[in-house]
Amino acid sequence: MVDANYKEQFEEIARRANVSGAVLLELVIEQLGEELGPKGIPTWWHTSPIPNAQSPADCASLPSAAADSRTMTTTERCVPAGASEMRS
Repeated sequence: MVDANYKEQFEEIARRANVSGAVLLELVIEQLGEELGPKGIPTWWHTSPIPNAQSPADCASLPSAAADSRTMTTTERCVPAGASEMRS
């Protein structure tokens, strides 16, 4: 289930781009496909799972993860701090 705040942000981006959420998602997936490494996951993805992670604070124990809501994914893994800024 997608967090309501993220869903609202995504839909707002789609509105500003004058496309549907579905079209934006297709384009995001295409873009993401260009960032896949040899294992078929984005090169910026943190590969150490956090068992039963429930909140961004659970990521704080990882040295490469920031403890804020922008680093928590829906698959309950932590993404390296600054991952969203790696794209230019």
